Amino acid sequence: MVRALAPGGVILLEAYATNQLKLGTGGPREPERLCSLEDLTEDFAGLETMICHELERDVQEGKYHRGTSAVLQFMGRKP
Repeated sequence: MVRALAPGGVILLEAYATNQLKLGTGGPREPERLCSLEDLTEDFAGLETMICHELERDVQEGKYHRGTSAVLQFMGRKP
């Protein structure tokens, strides 16, 4: 994704965090399909990080993704 991004382009990402397994309100059940802040900073190392944090928020995205969820939010800009 970083290589495909034009200079000045921005990536916005929200993904379930590893702590989501404890909450059980949706998302992948396999730990290897969840993200950590370290994963994001490593995967997007070539970008200027504008936002990179983990939080719990209410997710209402259909029948299988409902309730308090642990998510990571990332926003980065290619120099």
